[in-house]
Amino acid sequence: MSSKESDHEAEPDEILKIEKIAKAGNSNRGASASHAAVTKATGTFLRKGRMALQKNKFGWGEAPAFMMAKVGKKGRAKWARINLGDVEENTEMEVPFGKLRFEVPSNAEDTILNFGLYELWTGGWKGGLLIHEAVVEEMPD
Repeated sequence: MSSKESDHEAEPDEILKIEKIAKAGNSNRGASASHAAVTKATGTFLRKGRMALQKNKFGWGEAPAFMMAKVGKKGRAKWARINLGDVEENTEMEVPFGKLRFEVPSNAEDTILNFGLYELWTGGWKGGLLIHEAVVEEMPD
């Protein structure tokens, strides 16, 4: 996924035509996968993304996609259902609308953040999705 670094914004990832999506990544920067100003490696964090659908979008209304966040290889995955069919054309939207929160415990030995966007179940073709940014933000105590 594209991420924003300081004052430089990368071009969005564009999904032109795909049958199944399993776009995943990880960061060994603890919970600071998006280069956000995270001041500590423990606490509560919010995983979200900025996406848009192009005018030529197709296939996203048939089934939901899912975003996932998991701390460490053996951590418990947190999932959020997102309905990309609800995203407006040519408008960047924050998904999954503030729902994907996860904890990094103070005793965690493996703080690598694993994250992803998945739609594997319908088998239908989809396209016209722009992924602008993957974000992890620290939540206030």
